[in-house]
Amino acid sequence: MGLTHYSFQTSTWAQTGYCYLEDLFTDPNFRGKGIGRSLIESVKEIAIANKCSRLYWNTDESNQTARALYDTFSPVSSKRQYRIAL
Repeated sequence: MGLTHYSFQTSTWAQTGYCYLEDLFTDPNFRGKGIGRSLIESVKEIAIANKCSRLYWNTDESNQTARALYDTFSPVSSKRQYRIAL
């Protein structure tokens, strides 16, 4: 029905590091049933258990469906991502 991929990252700015939620996917046939929320909550519990100081993720500004869910967890970050394709 869904899957997630996350990783732990050390930080210069935080003693305990961060948890980065890299991928979150819910099968289109199961969307709107709370699976995405449940997956995020599960990763949040893992991050807390590992004493992370932050759980974070990215999405495209145009991804309105995902953002409707994400906005219920946290206000939009003031950070902007920069990429260099290699």
